[in-house]
Amino acid sequence: MYFKCVKCGSEYEYGSKLWKCGCGGYLKLIQKVKFTKDDIKRERLNMWRYDNAYPLKYDELAASFDEGMTPLVKMDWGDVKIHAKLDSLMPSCSFKDRGMAMAVNYLINQGVEYITEDSSGNAAASVAAYCARGGIKCKVYVPAGNSSGKITQTRAYGAEITEVLGTRDEVADAAQVHSE
Repeated sequence: MYFKCVKCGSEYEYGSKLWKCGCGGYLKLIQKVKFTKDDIKRERLNMWRYDNAYPLKYDELAASFDEGMTPLVKMDWGDVKIHAKLDSLMPSCSFKDRGMAMAVNYLINQGVEYITEDSSGNAAASVAAYCARGGIKCKVYVPAGNSSGKITQTRAYGAEITEVLGTRDEVADAAQVHSE
């Protein structure tokens, strides 16, 4: 398991304290997973029942709400019948909680005590919830005039909010300048 830059192909050890490559590209986790039905921990009624497929294990969690196990609802997608997850029922009411649970726990395990995020809503609420649960500080950059509901929710978790006038890209740039 290692990180690989999607821009230049540089590789870094899993656990490296980097958030981007030296070339500026983002890092992708490369992991070979072998997972069967027998690997499911049926006694766990959360997403961590599948931790044999994850880079983090259940006993390594510092910030969890026992997330996952949201219901499936039957629906039609054009002519196809599908089952969709109702991830708006996750702890922060955001579909981002599965990924944020993984990301924030990884960062906590690496000794990170402060997270900077840019978001237009869902990621802000999710990262703030997991940071609050894990006892780490969080600053979130959002577009000025963004959804007051998501901003209120993010603040309620204790995150510091900075509103940025400009495009969504300018919000991301402001967060990256701060994180430097």
